[in-house]
Amino acid sequence: MGITGDLMLGAAVLALSPIWAPVLGARYCLDKLDCVLSKKPKKRAAALDKAFEQWQANRVSGFNWTSWKYYYDGKLCKALPGFDADNYNFAFVGNVKSGKSALVNSVRGLPDTLVEDANNRICDNKGIARMGRARVGFVETTMDTSRYSFGNACENAVVWDVPGSGTQSHRAETYYKDKALYAFDCLILVTSGAAAGEADVALMKAASEMGQPFAIVRTKCDLDAQTLIDACMDPAEAVRMVREEVTMSLQKELAAAGLTRTPPIFLVNRKAFNGFQGMPSSLRFDEDKLLEWLAAVAKQRHEA
Repeated sequence: MGITGDLMLGAAVLALSPIWAPVLGARYCLDKLDCVLSKKPKKRAAALDKAFEQWQANRVSGFNWTSWKYYYDGKLCKALPGFDADNYNFAFVGNVKSGKSALVNSVRGLPDTLVEDANNRICDNKGIARMGRARVGFVETTMDTSRYSFGNACENAVVWDVPGSGTQSHRAETYYKDKALYAFDCLILVTSGAAAGEADVALMKAASEMGQPFAIVRTKCDLDAQTLIDACMDPAEAVRMVREEVTMSLQKELAAAGLTRTPPIFLVNRKAFNGFQGMPSSLRFDEDKLLEWLAAVAKQRHEA
């Protein structure tokens, strides 16, 4: 190409780098997560082990009634069909219509769809939907706990889309036990509001008692920021204000609830996980930090 051509190519790359930097950054974090999840876990999730021990303590000893297999086949897999304790299992939970299914799609790099399509029938050898999209709609659409592959390179990881709590079908007061949420490596508590509801607090307290990692993910932050931008506020200032006000509101709610430990709080624009899908690159929040947190949780099971 020659020196002139190399300089022109370099100039073009530099000129485009501000545009592609957020997308490349997200891809870097996804690759980082893939690298961790490609390693087979060496032990079960800590909260699942604790739940098993509690179950054993309340059983009558003798025969195989207190064995792991009896517990796994007779209890755990009835609550979570297809559950594999030897996988990394991440659960997206929270109130109905908080944006869980949309976030499950975005973290996996898939767009939303309101209808089932042929891709939903493509599964891996364990029967886990590899390319299936979590259904998204304007009313309650996730009625049963569903599992999805995290990506083609992550054979050991499963993302679970758990039905929203706070409905007649999924009672908030028994949500944690009914859905066997103790079985997961971590819980991603999805909310679209600036406050944590009673059901959210009850879930977090239950997870705390089990020593289970959990985080709060506030979705639809781009909509809040866009409202301020439409009112002639600078995009960077709008993102800063949304981050500050939402985080402060959630922290106050958690402090008032008396939680024994404060979870990490991540604000996300779910479209940032998938190249922004036409959104301004300035509307970026904590998408990379969320993926890094998931990687850190997974690493805990690498230790023998």
